[in-house]
Amino acid sequence: MRERGQLLLASASAAALAALPGHKALAQSGDVTLPIVSDRKFEGQTVIVTSEAGPPISGPIQHFGHIWEEATGATIDLVTYPHGEFFEKLRTELVSGADTSDLVNFQSGWSGDFIGGGEYYNKLDTATSRFMAGEISAEEAMESASDEWERTTDRLGRDHQRELYLASTAG
Repeated sequence: MRERGQLLLASASAAALAALPGHKALAQSGDVTLPIVSDRKFEGQTVIVTSEAGPPISGPIQHFGHIWEEATGATIDLVTYPHGEFFEKLRTELVSGADTSDLVNFQSGWSGDFIGGGEYYNKLDTATSRFMAGEISAEEAMESASDEWERTTDRLGRDHQRELYLASTAG
């Protein structure tokens, strides 16, 4: 599992390096290159990437995936779902803990639904709904959501979550 983390860190590093000055070519120009950040350290491993189907979303993975595979030695297994199915598929996977994907390419607007198995989002949704129904004030709704988030964080393990975060950012 540590090797998968290194693999994903190498990917993130490649993306960050590509954003540095001097890497401003548009993908459509054909002049795009990705920096080599790995000397095939992940030979023989497969990374399952789940994404929404369609060129705007999974297209970059399809277009640049072979460059990443060549650099790392790993293979990308791209699994795509139509837009109408992807959200529920992803939510079900995350809530159930099935972990059938190593990397998920999804819209950032969905983050609130997935972080903490959706619990943080659900707490905010409940408080907001109570406010919209006139049951509580806006201040009470935000205080309620904040209190619930604190309880959720404590239940999930504040220190454990912090350790996971730090491990995911360690080089």
